[in-house]
Amino acid sequence: MSFQVSGQILNIYQRDDFVDRSTGEVTKGKHYIQILVQVPLDNGETRFEQFEIGTKSPKKYEEFKGKKHILPITIGFWRNGDRAGIYYNTVD
Repeated sequence: MSFQVSGQILNIYQRDDFVDRSTGEVTKGKHYIQILVQVPLDNGETRFEQFEIGTKSPKKYEEFKGKKHILPITIGFWRNGDRAGIYYNTVD
């Protein structure tokens, strides 16, 4: 299932490479889009929230940097023991 998120694309960057301590294997850092989203509140105010959305096609979004854009995304969940989280990725 996919969703759409609308907001201003602030930045596109690549995270640092990851090195496995036991094997020394290097995994390239993933690319992320930072997007600023306006969230309307029940009291009529607006809260701004920043999200990081993973992408396999960073160049596809470069032209929208600093502009409002609608991103098609997927949402995933992970769990490791008692830790859990949510991740977002573009639909590429």
